[in-house]
Amino acid sequence: GSSKLIGTITSPNLAPIMNNPLKISDNIQAELWMRLLAQNSVPTNQSNYELGIDRVRQVLAAQGVDTSAFIQTDGCGLGRSNQVQPNACVDVLRMMINQPIWISM
Repeated sequence: GSSKLIGTITSPNLAPIMNNPLKISDNIQAELWMRLLAQNSVPTNQSNYELGIDRVRQVLAAQGVDTSAFIQTDGCGLGRSNQVQPNACVDVLRMMINQPIWISM
């Protein structure tokens, strides 16, 4: 058989959707976004969680953030093992101010 279109749904652009967890501090959504980052990664023996953290590090490193200046153990920042040196925070803020796409809408 043939198929018939019965409707469409248009989604907003991804940037405003991803900014939402930052605006309202939605930790569960932040965790899910980090895991979703791993979906397009090359399959390895790492979990989606580990791949998501690796992908965050890759993105930040590509933007000039010193990834040796932080330890990330989760997607929302609540883990007791998360560690961030002040220079890494400054690097992230510089990245955000220089690229308006990173500024919350």
